[in-house]
Amino acid sequence: MENAQSEVEEKSLSYTFPKEPPTDLRDPTKIAENDWSAFDSLTHMHSHWERPHWDSAHWMITFDDSPQVATLAQECQDGLSKSHLDLIDSNAFHLTVRRMAYWKDVSKSRVSNLFDSAAQQIAEIPEFSIDVFPLAGSTGAIRLSVSPWGPLFSVFDCATTLAGHRKRAAEIFRPHIGVAYNNRTRPAGPVVKEVAKLRSLLPVRCVVQKVDLVTLSRVGHAYQWTTIETVPLSITTDSGPEG
Repeated sequence: MENAQSEVEEKSLSYTFPKEPPTDLRDPTKIAENDWSAFDSLTHMHSHWERPHWDSAHWMITFDDSPQVATLAQECQDGLSKSHLDLIDSNAFHLTVRRMAYWKDVSKSRVSNLFDSAAQQIAEIPEFSIDVFPLAGSTGAIRLSVSPWGPLFSVFDCATTLAGHRKRAAEIFRPHIGVAYNNRTRPAGPVVKEVAKLRSLLPVRCVVQKVDLVTLSRVGHAYQWTTIETVPLSITTDSGPEG
């Protein structure tokens, strides 16, 4: 499994966007500027669905208890041309943290053991707030920026170390919440201009209280998941944004 994992990690590097992280993981302005600068510099967008996919065990943050996230995402969707975009369903907005493994490469017992080990460390991370603000994109998607990144990096790195992954958060993790997937190769300029008009929408804040381990599948031009386990984060009296 180690060789297969290494190959997946190297492939993930090519999908990392922006290539470089912001200079300050706590500063929402620097995070937003870094995301936007990378998106604004694109000459072309490509189909998200050209990426290979196999059913996988994934760490994920969902927003069932934070309807304000879906409200903002749908407001962004309403301002986008639907041509060549596959909009994410209102009940499916999420923040992908880390792939644990492809099911084709690992047994259920191995996933269970990895979960037990990672859950102990993830559960020690205090619950935290993130600000979600519009709007940028990548080579294959339109997405919302989030801030701060520090607590999200902590979750990612707990899952990384215990699953035997080699790459740390700063190398390949760029937290975001998807709004729509691009489904064909096309010039980026018109899309960037359209997205730019939506960047004045006000941000929303939500509290992250848990992290889910899910089975993630791709069905047509959409992702679906089934929750395997949930890890509650440590309760704190102050869950405001921090690095």
